[in-house]
Amino acid sequence: MELSFEKLHNVSLVKIFEPKFTNLHVASFREQVEQKFNESQFFAIDLSSVNYIDSAGIGSIITANNNLEEYAKKHNLNYKVVLFGANSTVSSLLSILKIDTVITICQTKEEALSKF
Repeated sequence: MELSFEKLHNVSLVKIFEPKFTNLHVASFREQVEQKFNESQFFAIDLSSVNYIDSAGIGSIITANNNLEEYAKKHNLNYKVVLFGANSTVSSLLSILKIDTVITICQTKEEALSKF
């Protein structure tokens, strides 16, 4: 899975370049994100290029969030994951699944960065 990482102050901005975030990308996503835990515990994940996400893709985001929580607690650190830029289809799915009860979801990059 192609991702880019940009550090903005203490936040890692993660851009997903895959239009379909499926079970084929889960391991790569989690591996790349979790490698960054030692650099930052604050992640803003840009979903603007994602046109479709399946349950495995959503699960990998939740798992990365949970693993970040464990890492942060182990090292006595604060942490946060924010999603932003989802199109209406992806946004509806995240809403139906109540992902916003676990992870903050924003419309724009600016709104997402204001949550940190």
